[in-house]
Amino acid sequence: RFYEKSDLWGWRASLRLLGVPLIWIALLPFLYRIHPLLALAVIVPLGIAMSKTTILVHEAVHGTLFRTPALNQIVGRVAGWWTVVDFAAFAELHRQHHGHVGDDDDPQLLDYGDLAGASRIKLAWHLLRPLVGWNIRH
Repeated sequence: RFYEKSDLWGWRASLRLLGVPLIWIALLPFLYRIHPLLALAVIVPLGIAMSKTTILVHEAVHGTLFRTPALNQIVGRVAGWWTVVDFAAFAELHRQHHGHVGDDDDPQLLDYGDLAGASRIKLAWHLLRPLVGWNIRH
């Protein structure tokens, strides 16, 4: 039952994963008025929340976010726009990834390839770099 597709689950996930960043963004002016450092402190939680939005893109590509294919496409594109990911390009890249998981020609090897036995510093950088926009060049 856990693996059954559900439009309700898709809407709940979409509202949560798109709504949390919107709440942080809406709070920024209020926090800034209280103290500018409060607004600055929101950057990391906002980055984490936006990074989690990529889950919607991934699930929509697999067609598992919603039971309805059109909803997968629409929400996948919105979440892609929100995270600066071209939905169609990611869908093609991800299809290639599933054909070459772990191989040298896996187009998503950058995401996980060198983490086995990684030091704490290397793992921390791996987790931090999407939050500071480092991965945008890929």
